[in-house]
Amino acid sequence: LPADRIPEDHPLVVTVPGCVDGLVTLSDELGQMPLGDALQPAIELASDGFPASREQAAAFRAKSAVYRDNPAVASFYPGGEPVDVGDHVTRPELASTLEALATTGDRDTFYLGLPGEDIITAVGGLITKADLDVDQAEWVEPLGCEVFGTTAWTMPPNSQGYLGPATLAVFEMLD
Repeated sequence: LPADRIPEDHPLVVTVPGCVDGLVTLSDELGQMPLGDALQPAIELASDGFPASREQAAAFRAKSAVYRDNPAVASFYPGGEPVDVGDHVTRPELASTLEALATTGDRDTFYLGLPGEDIITAVGGLITKADLDVDQAEWVEPLGCEVFGTTAWTMPPNSQGYLGPATLAVFEMLD
């Protein structure tokens, strides 16, 4: 497929996820508590549940034709319908994944375990086990800009993190 014709939901637009590598690296190099302790609040929220926010309800309603049958977000479509604001949502599979990562503290638990296999399957093999075996974490110089009397820091491209501070800078110019 030509790059200008790849549909937004095509597997070719999916990148190798780096969040878990980032969490493990941050914990190993800068953490002041074990990764498992840091993940505990997220595990509890995924396991015990939380009320769906207005933003979640609106997003899952707007994209219901796309995501209704996607097992990764089934918790947001109880009975096949998108959650409403305040509906109780649990994410047991996410809790299980986070618990495994918390127990081992090892990136391979995610990338080379069941979550990695699910990623490979979801993108029809366009991401491979060899891709997932490569540590995605890297230390980079952050971007910063002065807004409202302080410095707003974010990740540089290829992240879209610059949009947050840039938006703040526009708001500041508008006074």
